[in-house]
Amino acid sequence: MRILIIEDDRKLCDSLKFQLEKEGILTDLCYDGEDGLDYIRQRTHDLVLLDRMLPSMDGLTVLEKYARRVFPLLSSLSPHWENSPIRSQDSTRGQMIIW
Repeated sequence: MRILIIEDDRKLCDSLKFQLEKEGILTDLCYDGEDGLDYIRQRTHDLVLLDRMLPSMDGLTVLEKYARRVFPLLSSLSPHWENSPIRSQDSTRGQMIIW
């Protein structure tokens, strides 16, 4: 299994990567939206963990620019996403699963 984490908090990324790789899960890290979008386009991942507030390009924009790609994706939900065509089925939880 391979996971992509797109998150600008480097300490959080390093911690997640350490724990996931300890379990045998390959983990790629990106620290901003543009790099994350490039990774999504160039590599295959089983899961993408996507932060909504990123430098260079926010998480919603990353998602909208590559929404045709089919992969599981988790992202935290914010109020400005409620009118987006890409929404959580359970918007009360604070996270959303897409595809």
